[in-house]
Amino acid sequence: MKISVIMPTKNAEKYINEAIDSILNQTFSDFEFLIIDDNSTDDTLRIIHSYNDKRIKLVNGPQKGLSEALNLGIKLAQGEYIARMDADDISLPHRFEKQVRYLDTHPEVSLLGTWQEYFGDKTGIHKPNCEPDIAKMALIFSCDFCHSTAMFRKNIFIENNLFYPENSPIEDFELWSKAIASINVANIPEILGKYRVHNKSITTQKNYIMGEYETKIILNNLRNYFNIDCNIQNYFLKSRRLHSFSHLKKHEKIEFQQNLHILFQKIELENKLSHFIDIQNISKAMEYCWFQFCGYANYINSSYAPQIVKKNLYILQFLFQPINQKIYLSLFFGLKIQIKNKLLYNIIKSKIFDINS
Repeated sequence: MKISVIMPTKNAEKYINEAIDSILNQTFSDFEFLIIDDNSTDDTLRIIHSYNDKRIKLVNGPQKGLSEALNLGIKLAQGEYIARMDADDISLPHRFEKQVRYLDTHPEVSLLGTWQEYFGDKTGIHKPNCEPDIAKMALIFSCDFCHSTAMFRKNIFIENNLFYPENSPIEDFELWSKAIASINVANIPEILGKYRVHNKSITTQKNYIMGEYETKIILNNLRNYFNIDCNIQNYFLKSRRLHSFSHLKKHEKIEFQQNLHILFQKIELENKLSHFIDIQNISKAMEYCWFQFCGYANYINSSYAPQIVKKNLYILQFLFQPINQKIYLSLFFGLKIQIKNKLLYNIIKSKIFDINS
């Protein structure tokens, strides 16, 4: 058997039909569907029993929480690959087909996700990075990975004792943080899952607890993988759940970026010794992490800010100043090859046409 799908349930009657249908309607059909129920008291069990599909295997959960239910599923799984699914989410029809094809042709990757669309009380698209080294580095600082699109190699996880931690408020991030010590992670750059957002799914108090716990994981990652002990007050590494960069005052943003730049320098130095990330990819990886924290903002002229800011900032300075047509043309034709950002390219192009008209 190729895939074991693991889906925990607890009082999921409202959305479970859509979740089950999205799995049974996959274009890749060689799988078992383990539904681990944690003592549901609503109509969940009746809905599950209404399906007449031999691939569905209903399992009584250990009734010890989400992590224990997932770990039981991993231990019972018969498939080569394990696919995660949540009882209120949706997997698009080609998800399994494309993930199996990727893992079959990339034996160096053991954990694979995809892009995911938010729907319900919030809309948007989560696009975690797809390059293995960058995706791995991103997991040092945040759970930049779509849990309910995850597919991983069962034998690799068993051999490395990679199970979901008990009593963790963010069991996925904690597991991935442990896993990157021994495996490679990647993402398919395509929306293959839909994540349902509930208006009351996370209370303010739970969000605070998750943020504090996330900070501890980040500090442990820095210590374990780069031998860096951070003072949280100095480095302002509170998780984005608690302190969004965009909400800081300007002097706080400057201080944050100064500390972040120093930290990234230490990481790059330590990486030369540990080779946690390939030396050739470390600059791109750190640039991606900077963007995750700060976007395009670069108050301190950091070398870790996205390249479009560093290389093309001077172009923007010309755009809104009086300037004759020859300079615009020279900018346009001379720098056309260097400008990778389509927005900048189109702004300059429109300026030229305005002058000619």
